[in-house]
Amino acid sequence: MSSKNDKIVLIGLAIAAGLILIFATNENSLVFLFFNQYTPVVWEEVIERNIVRSSIPIEILDTENDNCIVSAKNFDKIVDHQYFVKSENIIEELKYDRNDETLSIPCDLLEGDKSRLNVWFVVEESPKHPNKYEYFVSPWEEITDSKS
Repeated sequence: MSSKNDKIVLIGLAIAAGLILIFATNENSLVFLFFNQYTPVVWEEVIERNIVRSSIPIEILDTENDNCIVSAKNFDKIVDHQYFVKSENIIEELKYDRNDETLSIPCDLLEGDKSRLNVWFVVEESPKHPNKYEYFVSPWEEITDSKS
């Protein structure tokens, strides 16, 4: 008799697992939304008007083990942007010091003594990847005014 009850429980668990999988793949489900916050941004899925792209020049000031302390003038304009909801995360991640205007970045990410720190983030209203951000370092290029 116990084996019949075990089969019923097993079938019930299989049906429940199947229903969870079906509803978890729905983009509006809590399970999907929970795990989606840990996936990287697929920029091609985000409408251009929902992306804010910013960059600042950075320059190595000092090194500590494998991390470089770099100048970060105007980084506050990026992290204080009204649509950058998760700015506290990047402040903590890059150890931003507002008083000294410095960041701590792994030295192997830098492209020389001078580089450009790019920060892209998705606005909260975006249907795809809301509130996500990425940063990357690119080579330093002097930006000149083409009108002169």
